[in-house]
Amino acid sequence: VMTGHLAAPKLAAHFGARVEEQNIPATLSRSLTTTLLREHLGFDGVIVTDALEMRAIPEHFGTNEASLLAFEAGADVLLLPPDSASAYHALNDALEKGRIRLDDVKERVDRISKLKENTRVDISSVQPERLGDYETVHSDLAKEIARKAIEVSGNVCLDAAKIIILTDDRADAIRKSKIFKTLIQPFVLEAKSYTTANWSRELTDISDDMIIVTFHRARGYANPVQENVSVRSIIGEIATMLSANELASRGIILFGSPYLDSEFQMSPGFVMKTFSESIASITAAIERLQYHQ
Repeated sequence: VMTGHLAAPKLAAHFGARVEEQNIPATLSRSLTTTLLREHLGFDGVIVTDALEMRAIPEHFGTNEASLLAFEAGADVLLLPPDSASAYHALNDALEKGRIRLDDVKERVDRISKLKENTRVDISSVQPERLGDYETVHSDLAKEIARKAIEVSGNVCLDAAKIIILTDDRADAIRKSKIFKTLIQPFVLEAKSYTTANWSRELTDISDDMIIVTFHRARGYANPVQENVSVRSIIGEIATMLSANELASRGIILFGSPYLDSEFQMSPGFVMKTFSESIASITAAIERLQYHQ
């Protein structure tokens, strides 16, 4: 079972949480993780937290303190603390100081070991050469899902359009943005690519011929202190510049996060949302753009 970073104050109160503990996320709540799951529902399997690096957790509870609270709540596996080594040392220190008990640690280890034993795969039964048999089927299914997932509103027009592609600094996002740029170039006037590292507002020629393309993940876990410039902040700047000039962009194409269109005060001519950055979604988007031409 994976616990979530959401509060259920009435449920927590019902299972004995004190007033000051009723609004904390289930991940860090003993009344929900242990009292409800273990004692009331009788769940005896492994409990895994949702990612502890998600922004709201370290922001409100502290990087290492969140790991300690999750352990005390009853979690067996602490998923993705912001700094795993630091979290380990914090837990070890808490053990030495008596905040957590060695018996609790042993209980968690036994539960995880039991899960590993029950799910152990006989390596001799694995036949990786058979994976190729499924390649075509899986590829065709991915393309079908990508086509059906795309959402388009407004009027698509690529005629004499200027494409501005924005990505964060992930190598995979940059690679995929280059694929999209190559595929879209024959249908537009020009296409330029920027990352959060090399973008400058002086580089952007603001006009109503702009179609803005983003490769961006919502990444609720990102540490805002480490993000001096983000795709969202760049989109915010472009939206502000367009609004100041009483212009609306020709369109916006969102690979990954579907939320960035909300940054625009003046609605783009069209909005395309793919809900994915996959190659299948890139191919499907190109097909859909050509269809609307």
